[in-house]
Amino acid sequence: MNDDLAQDPARRRYIAILAMRWAGLALVVFGLLVIYRRIDLPKEAGYVLFLVGIV
Repeated sequence: MNDDLAQDPARRRYIAILAMRWAGLALVVFGLLVIYRRIDLPKEAGYVLFLVGIV
């Protein structure tokens, strides 16, 4: 039964979409940390990271 769930294309697609959402959230948070100068990177890089995370 577990093999059926692992091979289900809808489940794999759902997991891939979920992983992309978490990655986007991480980029947004990292970008905000750069924008608010908590991480020492150029502010422009923070805006780029933020926008890429939003998309």
